[in-house]
Amino acid sequence: MATTIKFSKKHKIKEDKFVENFMRVRLWFEEKRKPLLVTAASIAGAALIVFFAFTLRGNRNVDANNYFGQAMVEYENGRFSNAITSLKKVADNYGGSAAASRSLYCLGNIYYELGNYSLAIDVCKRYIEKYESSNFLTPAVYKCMGSAYIQTRDYANAQTAFATAIAKYPKDFSAPELLFKLSQCAIELKDASQAKETLDRLITGYPASSYVHEARLMRAGL
Repeated sequence: MATTIKFSKKHKIKEDKFVENFMRVRLWFEEKRKPLLVTAASIAGAALIVFFAFTLRGNRNVDANNYFGQAMVEYENGRFSNAITSLKKVADNYGGSAAASRSLYCLGNIYYELGNYSLAIDVCKRYIEKYESSNFLTPAVYKCMGSAYIQTRDYANAQTAFATAIAKYPKDFSAPELLFKLSQCAIELKDASQAKETLDRLITGYPASSYVHEARLMRAGL
């Protein structure tokens, strides 16, 4: 014999509330379905854009690194003109890549080695303008620029380049050399007091440096 299950009035009210809420949710979904689908499509589209952007960026980095590698091979084989062409391509066309800053650094040094000091200075200035705050090569770029100024006998600008590098990057491994070059500029500018002060900074601040011995000799002669 089948058993009849009876529900209380309270239970019936709860059941009605459940059905009512369910219907409200269903109606809300029907009303919002199109906007929700549009939103979902927009999110999916944005995700695809981000994905392709990162993929494109990755491909650009690969291309930039390939050109940079080619430039280094050309440089090692003494084909400086070809190296310069490849480095310029990276610096000009792949500005957002890590290879771009390295290309400018190498370009400045190659111009310096070739004795084209004005171009070396221009490239170093371009590097500092674009990458100074975000690259570990910056002290070396200041050194290259200052050294190029020395070769053109522009000791005042050379002094500024070396002093700026020391002030901004006192813990860089090149600091002793920068101080030594800074003292040379002071000597050329007939500023013995500044030269002595700079040499003292080198001797006391970096006693283990290979520049200390020569710095002491220069200091004794002032």
